Amino acid sequence: MLMMDMGGATTDIFSCITGEYSRTVAANTGMSYSIANVLSKSGIEKLMKYLPEGFDANRVRDYIYNKTIFPTYIPGNESEVLVEQAAAICGAESSWKEHLDTCYKTMRVGFLDRLKARNRKMFEETFLTSEEKSFNLSDIEIIIGSGGIIAHSDKYRAFWILAEGFRLPGITRLAVDKNFRSPHLGVLSEIDGKAALNLFLEECLEYIGWTVSPIGKFGKGDKVLEIIDKNAGKSWKLSGGDLFLLNSGGNLEFILDDGVSMGNGRTHLNTELPVLIDCRGHGDNTIEKPLALSGIPEFTHQIDEFVHIVRPEHGELITGEWEIDYRLPYKGDIFVKKGDEVEHGTVLGENRFDPPRLYMIDLNRIPGYDRHLSPEEILSGLLIKEGDKVKLNSPLYKVNRTGIKGFDFTFHSTVRGRVTKIEKNGIIILREIQDYDEKPHVIKIAKPLDIKPRHIRGYLKAGLDTFVEAGQVIASDMSKGKAVTVKSPTSGVLKEIDTKKGTVTVQYDINPVKMYCHVSGTVSEILPDHMVRVKGRGTRLNGVIGFGGNNSGILTKIDSVGQFQKNCIAFSTVPIDLEFLKLASDAGVSGIIAPSIPASDWVRYNGEELGVAITGDEDIPFTLILTSGFGSFEMDEKCAEFLENSIGKYAGISGITQIRAGVTRPMVIV
Repeated sequence: MLMMDMGGATTDIFSCITGEYSRTVAANTGMSYSIANVLSKSGIEKLMKYLPEGFDANRVRDYIYNKTIFPTYIPGNESEVLVEQAAAICGAESSWKEHLDTCYKTMRVGFLDRLKARNRKMFEETFLTSEEKSFNLSDIEIIIGSGGIIAHSDKYRAFWILAEGFRLPGITRLAVDKNFRSPHLGVLSEIDGKAALNLFLEECLEYIGWTVSPIGKFGKGDKVLEIIDKNAGKSWKLSGGDLFLLNSGGNLEFILDDGVSMGNGRTHLNTELPVLIDCRGHGDNTIEKPLALSGIPEFTHQIDEFVHIVRPEHGELITGEWEIDYRLPYKGDIFVKKGDEVEHGTVLGENRFDPPRLYMIDLNRIPGYDRHLSPEEILSGLLIKEGDKVKLNSPLYKVNRTGIKGFDFTFHSTVRGRVTKIEKNGIIILREIQDYDEKPHVIKIAKPLDIKPRHIRGYLKAGLDTFVEAGQVIASDMSKGKAVTVKSPTSGVLKEIDTKKGTVTVQYDINPVKMYCHVSGTVSEILPDHMVRVKGRGTRLNGVIGFGGNNSGILTKIDSVGQFQKNCIAFSTVPIDLEFLKLASDAGVSGIIAPSIPASDWVRYNGEELGVAITGDEDIPFTLILTSGFGSFEMDEKCAEFLENSIGKYAGISGITQIRAGVTRPMVIV
């Protein structure tokens, strides 16, 4: 049994196979907040194959992007509904694949096993559960669809989504949770399982049809099967690539051609529900032919073109106090204090180093996993505690186990760091100590080893351009009866080997990431090492989506593409396009404010789909803010008037956007 619950942001897949229950959540695969990510996963070409040939891919992409940034929008016509249902097929397909990959593993089937199974498993992949029980996809008897997109689709559209989204081999029954109550009944089941099950069966579960999909190595036009309806006295012969619908079902017998199987062994079906016979094959033998182009009236969409009627919200103007939070990517240094006056260009803080590295030390590795240390042995033998600073080669743990399997050893640290966590199973986690400087450290090698400078390469334990830790042995000589070593006094990269002076140079590369202010205001709050809040007063314009980080410059109106000025914030009250972005980039503008751009132009410029609408870190040379959305929308009069009255003034803009889980919209502050 399978069940799919497709929501606005995620899609849950549940399975109960060979008695084993599994659940996965496909994050960012949904029909509102995440619909652009569904498009990103599947690609526009796959999505379009489920839609009528007259639909324009550029307009379809505009709609999907706008649905993402306006997730509460309800489709306004049949063509918009159809686009969302086609996206649901793509989302179901990717979520089901993730579920299979996560919960089950494929099984290698030997020649004798295939011989025993004959046609049943000849062309069908075998899977294993976590309990090592084998199954085939044709063993799955029913798929239940749930979620808004299913509950609000008519019977044949829901049939279409499930049949195309899962495409299971064999004979499979399709059903829907018609009232979308399964999540609520799941909660009820914890109190009264019997009542929850009865309510689900009586009030929610609706069977909508069957799919019959034979397996085999057949091509287009090859004989596949004959269908005999014993009640009606009729028969039909189908070939590879055929799709055939029996609207009222029947008392059906399937006579399979040689080399063709139903997988699950069934060859009879007696039902009054619609039955779709799908002879497109599976796996490498799939014959590409969308159900929507099958000519079956119930699955053929009688719409000639896509009409995008969504009317986007426009940028919001707000007058009064505003606050902006500036956050370092990770713990760093803050350079301002509460009450400080700041302006565009002020350095508020910086991350001087890269994120500190974490090291994991497994105490069980030395004695061997066949002589596993007990939690009591680990606790009693620890020589360090959480919070301790550990040097390279410092003793961490000592054990003396007696008996026939006894052993005695001391574990020394192979890295330098601070103890962050000690697990009961013997895992010690250390965090890198970042007490580095950026000065070059010249280390004498020839003199302490008493060798000639030109010979030092033969005694080095680290090569050029390698990273060494403070306290690490970088050179040694064992030839004089005792070990003579040279340790690095600092961590960094071995930058130079000087065979004239007999020295090496170690230096830590520091490339600070500075956090700049892009507006004028007052520091109102500080979160030490992490965040600065700047407060001001005035009018700000909130866009609907933005790209790129923070920027600032003189506000300039662009009436023609030849008016761009370097470092300006350029705005247009009419839609822009790919050519506009290219020219603006070449001119070196700091930012662009526009009502809209065709989504396809943005994808061509940015090089990738929108995906999850969390933006601000795109690798583009300017900040882009849209005040209306994707497509060809002109700017709202109030927004246009505000910007035109601000021409020549200094503006700070932020393209950072987050649509879900704490909404953040891009903004312009003049």
